Amino acid sequence: MRVFWVAFVLLQMFGGGVNEKNKEGAALYEEGKLDEALVAFTQAQEQSPDAPEIHYNIGNVHFRKQEMQKALEEYRTALNGSQEVQARARYNSGNVFYRGESYSEAIDAYKQALRVDDQDLEARQNLELALQKLQEQQQQQQQQKQDGEQEGDQEQQQQDQQDPSQSEQDEQDQQQQQQAPSQQQMDQANEAEGAQPQEMSREEAERILAALAEMERAEQRKQQQSQRTRTRGSGKDW
Repeated sequence: MRVFWVAFVLLQMFGGGVNEKNKEGAALYEEGKLDEALVAFTQAQEQSPDAPEIHYNIGNVHFRKQEMQKALEEYRTALNGSQEVQARARYNSGNVFYRGESYSEAIDAYKQALRVDDQDLEARQNLELALQKLQEQQQQQQQQKQDGEQEGDQEQQQQDQQDPSQSEQDEQDQQQQQQAPSQQQMDQANEAEGAQPQEMSREEAERILAALAEMERAEQRKQQQSQRTRTRGSGKDW
């Protein structure tokens, strides 16, 4: 997997300090002095802030420093440049996505690079690698999903085997709850029985009244008999 950088393209477009700083940055980049190279490219950018080639060079420094998000931002800015710069920026953007295992985005970037330069063999090779990695990634995700589902089924089976009667007991308890009246229902029934007297038929009421009248007449006869007895036995004192 390669990473391009544009070192001398600016010679044809700019002069003076811009080219000098760009050359300095390119030399430091080659020596692996990335921090110093970044300073030189940044100084060149200060003199020509809209130059896509300088953004591209700065993106390569960030790439080498493993600062992938910064590199990607610089490559995007470089897409305003020439076809050569565009092709290289898209190619290196694909490398950023590939390193981050974002294979779908890498595939798209390599395809765009090939649209600009269809003779780029390394872009074709990296595209094939990204396609293979994406397929492997999808297969792995599918396998992990299946493993998770199987693990869940096994846990459920183990729970059922450890207490097979639990489900039966739960079903019996549910049936009993449905059949047996609740305490609230029983209380309501008792309150209803205490609050509502039983109805009495007319015949029963007449029999009770007649019995009471007979008891009252009997009591009156008893009192009259007692008075006659006391009168019959009474006499003059001697």
